[in-house]
Amino acid sequence: MPQPGVAWPRVRQVLEEKLEVIAQEFGVDKAADVMDSVEADPIFEVVDVPEYLLNGDPMTVIIPRVRAHNQIISADLWISRDNSTYTLVGTELNVQTGGTLTQQLDATSAKYQAQSVTFDALGPDIATALDLTADTTNWMLGRQLCVISSTAGVEICFVQEVTSLGGASYRLDGLVRARYDTMRVTHPVGAKVFIFENTAIEFIQDILLVPNEDLYAKTQPNASSGQLPLSSVSPVATVLRGKGTTPMNPIALHVTAPVKAAPAYATGQDISVAWGYRSTVLPKTGAGLQSSGTVTAVSPVVGTFTLEFLTTGNVVKRTVSQTSSTYTYTNANLVSDFGSEPSSFKVRVTLTNGGFASDPIEMTVVKV
Repeated sequence: MPQPGVAWPRVRQVLEEKLEVIAQEFGVDKAADVMDSVEADPIFEVVDVPEYLLNGDPMTVIIPRVRAHNQIISADLWISRDNSTYTLVGTELNVQTGGTLTQQLDATSAKYQAQSVTFDALGPDIATALDLTADTTNWMLGRQLCVISSTAGVEICFVQEVTSLGGASYRLDGLVRARYDTMRVTHPVGAKVFIFENTAIEFIQDILLVPNEDLYAKTQPNASSGQLPLSSVSPVATVLRGKGTTPMNPIALHVTAPVKAAPAYATGQDISVAWGYRSTVLPKTGAGLQSSGTVTAVSPVVGTFTLEFLTTGNVVKRTVSQTSSTYTYTNANLVSDFGSEPSSFKVRVTLTNGGFASDPIEMTVVKV
């Protein structure tokens, strides 16, 4: 079969024309038998399931997909570590919809957008997107997910509805960005968009899912007429972070003294720093939508923070391991480590647990 999405549309057109000739000349309509064809999913992606949703389960991924047409009834899900030997890990019977962005979504744009960017819908299932304009509770708790995937990364959002702009063009409305442990990043035109109910997707757990290792995935559509050969499907390649195994990244590293939120110090001054962290030990929604009230406790840290003080050339001068999220770097230690008070230096924080490390967070402190 020709490579789907390249030569196949022309082949299909020619086949339809020939079937029409046969029907007219011989009075035999075979279109229904022949044209129940199997085409590759126009888009699919591998997504690490956030730790907030795992409840202690092992590493889990989802493979959202958009089917090519209504005759496709399911898709087998395959993964591989070497892009050679593929293992069947599930069958997706649910339907997801989506398409590709036609406007850039910037990392600096608002976390909540009543009217967000536009996209071109792919496949036949855009009508399955929910309209939650009258159901704020389900919308804000993530009943309908919008997963946006680009070279910048994967971002999980909540979306209230999609609005038709005519033809294949739609707009994401009521978009709540950076849900669970994902961050806002800039998604360019052409980024993949997947929209689906939070329970309407196959969750995959397998021994091939290992943090920081290459992973290849294929979706193999099935129709009543047969199955697309696996060799006809181009894989999606990724390196799994390993959510639920690899600690979540620290956040909001900042100076608390001598001047709060000012990354600076003067002669003779100590420097106090603090940072945030995320935890599933005392779970809420996991999406930044906790109830209001009086704080009565702090979620425990799962793992150990590694705090490093470095030159601006990334030479480590001091390393501290601790379980608290605050630290005071005394002026005496600063001078001892650097030989004198430096004009600037870096602070880096990483969370480690079970032999795995989060991505570090950094800031630069300057002398004034």
